Amino acid sequence: MVWRMTFYVILWTARNVVVFNGSNLEVQQIIDIVGFKVAYWCKAKWTNGAISIDDFIRVSECIQIDSVGGKKRPHLDWFTPNNGQLKFNVDGTTKWQPGEAGIGGILRDESGSTKVVFSKPIGLADSNLAELLAIKEAFLIFAASNWADEKELIVESDLKIALKWVNDPCLGPWRFRQILFQIEGYKKKIIRWFVKHIFKEINSIADCLAKSSIDRGSPITCSFD
Repeated sequence: MVWRMTFYVILWTARNVVVFNGSNLEVQQIIDIVGFKVAYWCKAKWTNGAISIDDFIRVSECIQIDSVGGKKRPHLDWFTPNNGQLKFNVDGTTKWQPGEAGIGGILRDESGSTKVVFSKPIGLADSNLAELLAIKEAFLIFAASNWADEKELIVESDLKIALKWVNDPCLGPWRFRQILFQIEGYKKKIIRWFVKHIFKEINSIADCLAKSSIDRGSPITCSFD
């Protein structure tokens, strides 16, 4: 409803600009304006620290807002990284245990702006394997970027056991050793890194990206300037 009302208002404004000022507006320009207007309206209405205006614009389909009459949850915030750091929130999900699985992640800077998004199906897996592959993908993307020599990396996941294995690969199950050793190789290309646990409620965007990859069936990786 909000999108529809905003679209019609801006469409009428754009029509007046074209008619009275002789200007031309492309369809994509109108869509972008609608997106920005709705993003600022949503951020003003739902002041959730875990969601930035940038998130509303770029990954709006993954934003979850609790209904007014819904069950109240403890207030949890996602915090931006410090200057000189980038933060990758990742998640792996499966339809069954094991079953069709997918991974997703979103990389953001100190202002909360989105730098990279990935969403990939990985075939059959259990939750532990899916989470490790999501963490591996984050390290791979970051290690291959120009940020590896300039920024510290924080990877946040909601699966504590996977983070324990990443911190100390010798503790991981034998079947995951190859993945863990690959992550070790990526670590060496990054000036400094940290892995941290995050509550699932704050990790909803990464979770949505992982789930959507299963239904879509094809991988997506997007980078933003």
